[in-house]
Amino acid sequence: MPKANIEAAIKRGTGTSKEGLMLEHVTYEAMIGTVGLIIECLTDKRTRTVANVKTILKKYGANMAPSLFMFERKGQIVLCSPSGFDTVFGAALEAGAEEVEESTQGLTVEYEILTSATELGTVVEAVSKLGDVTKAELSYVPVADAALDLNSAPGELATNLRSLVDTLEDATDVVKVTVSTV
Repeated sequence: MPKANIEAAIKRGTGTSKEGLMLEHVTYEAMIGTVGLIIECLTDKRTRTVANVKTILKKYGANMAPSLFMFERKGQIVLCSPSGFDTVFGAALEAGAEEVEESTQGLTVEYEILTSATELGTVVEAVSKLGDVTKAELSYVPVADAALDLNSAPGELATNLRSLVDTLEDATDVVKVTVSTV
């Protein structure tokens, strides 16, 4: 990787562009078929970013359209812990969590904890005593009524959606893409 790319990435991480301009967080809503997308970007030039996002969306048959109604803003925590499910669930629930799911990654047991946006800090503080918090952020989570099962979607929609998300995630200013699918 070229040194210039590394330096640019470090500057973006500190909130400035390689030219020293302040970066701004912008969020765009889009639709492809009946699937909603939330595209979160970090940019020093809004007009360039929106033009790039629109170009990518158009290429895959998507467009800018209201889709926020398909999502809820939630606190999302990932915890690696040797404690059992009951212990993690109890501590998280007592601190204000709404949902706890357990998954195994090789020998590691991870817990994904969802909470209201306002309770994120409280729940992180409570569960961090049980293990390593590897992720704690505010995220857009698909509303159950609006979520589309990607496995049951028509083949063309599923293919276009995967390609669209990959292309958006590769775009320079795009930080995160959230899709209303399960």
